[in-house]
Amino acid sequence: MFPEARAASISERRDRKVVWPWVNLAEQEISLPPGIVKNRKPLIVPLSDELTAMLKKKFRGHCTVFETKNFRREWIKACVKCGLGEKTGKAWYQYKGLVPHDFRRSAVRNLVNAGVDTATAMKITGQRTLHIFMRYNIISTGQLHEAMEKVTSKKKAAK
Repeated sequence: MFPEARAASISERRDRKVVWPWVNLAEQEISLPPGIVKNRKPLIVPLSDELTAMLKKKFRGHCTVFETKNFRREWIKACVKCGLGEKTGKAWYQYKGLVPHDFRRSAVRNLVNAGVDTATAMKITGQRTLHIFMRYNIISTGQLHEAMEKVTSKKKAAK
């Protein structure tokens, strides 16, 4: 499972289906065919320099790209170990903390904060409606303060 996949609306169940022929390391992108993405439309997922470098080291030919056999269990163990979650019971699935779906919110927030226009961000995240996109666009308290400061400074400049 990779952050770009979560941003592109690919579940960890679908991650297992991503194969090397879809990966273009030279162009730093993965071409996902219809059926892999939640909205059933083909999608190009741009890859970060960091992920491209990792994939270059991992290249294996025609097999699947991501190994996610026990993804949920491994995710929980990793999050607990680095303090991003906690076990709430003895069973492996009893857990509270960061979940893979949080990558979707982070991806939208990071795209918006980087100044990417809404239409492009929606294309990258695979969201078809503005309503759903805005649901993932979490506004921080800091952003609210910045907005009020902009309004206040414009009023002062106009006087």
